Amino acid sequence: RYAWKTGHKYFDARSTKDKPVWFMVDIAFVEAFTNTVPLATLKSTPGLEDMMVTKKGSRLSVQPATKAEYDIVLKLGRKL
Repeated sequence: RYAWKTGHKYFDARSTKDKPVWFMVDIAFVEAFTNTVPLATLKSTPGLEDMMVTKKGSRLSVQPATKAEYDIVLKLGRKL
């Protein structure tokens, strides 16, 4: 929505509502996990085999996750 607002710092003249050049999402902190979830745990957990962050060469940054993957990671992080 900001890409189309003339004068906004994220305005992008190349972007249209029909053919956006980029997407922006708003995120906010919700909770801290009780446990750290190491990459090795993600890689060895059933249901996360296809998660992008577990693939070789993927960077540990913002990655897409399915609802099912998200729920598994939440369980791992909240596990006592």
